[in-house]
Amino acid sequence: MTSTDGADSYLDRLFVVLDAFGHDQDSLTLGQLVTRTGLPKTTVYRLAQALVRHRVLEHADRAYQLGPRLFELGELVPRVRVVRRQIKPFLRILRDQTQGTVALGMLDGDEVLYLLEASTDVHAENPLRDGQRIPVHCTAMGKAILAFSPPELVDRIVDLRLPRYTPQTIIDPRKLRAELSLIRAQGYATEVAEYRLDHYAIAAPVLDPLGRVVAAMTVERENAPRDFTRHVRELRLLAHNASVALAHRRRPRP
Repeated sequence: MTSTDGADSYLDRLFVVLDAFGHDQDSLTLGQLVTRTGLPKTTVYRLAQALVRHRVLEHADRAYQLGPRLFELGELVPRVRVVRRQIKPFLRILRDQTQGTVALGMLDGDEVLYLLEASTDVHAENPLRDGQRIPVHCTAMGKAILAFSPPELVDRIVDLRLPRYTPQTIIDPRKLRAELSLIRAQGYATEVAEYRLDHYAIAAPVLDPLGRVVAAMTVERENAPRDFTRHVRELRLLAHNASVALAHRRRPRP
């Protein structure tokens, strides 16, 4: 094994430890880390201690948690930082106009990274959280992004073995492509209990000056009324304004 291989293997194991944490469990004992990672106990302990020294993990009450250093580094990611800062004011306007839960998402790999929530629906039983990942093919944000993505990206995701989350989830490639075509034509996507039961959403893309999608804005509701799409006009207008502001790096007027 070369020194480069050894470095890669060490980094791989570090990320295996970090990936053990999730929204379902933000505090893990050493034993739980061993179970979740499948790595030897001595290896997990050594890696965890190194991560604690660098403030990537914290250790208290015999358990490990993600540390503040990760938050600091995350706030420095240019693509995320710029988009969040520029679009956040538009989300607040959308929240005030719709009185619903509004959020921002960006594509990261084959999933949507849930970046920012400007309000919380008090009726939501399992609200999504900042930093959570959601599927592309069965969420309004994901479909809004996918519909305006390059053909090669669409082909790669649509041709995957798409998981079914509810009876309404579209997993047939032909049906999904047809819906993406409709989304491109109408300028927004809908989600009707496709990822979570009794969850409804509409989303519109935020585009750069060349027409490339960089994010999507959404309005979400639990147990929505039949006319939950009534806010499409406001959503599309604010997504367009956010696209313009992102291009010129300016804030919206009150």
